[in-house]
Amino acid sequence: MTATSIGPKHEVKDLSLAPKGKQRIEWAGREMPVLRQIRDRFAQE
Repeated sequence: MTATSIGPKHEVKDLSLAPKGKQRIEWAGREMPVLRQIRDRFAQE
């Protein structure tokens, strides 16, 4: 017997917080050059 899930297909508790999270990620990309370099490096791979 297999278990099935009827709930949502995501693991995020509150999707309404997504815009704020995106703003924080963009801020980190601007203000933390090392994070930007890491992101760019992995985007190439």
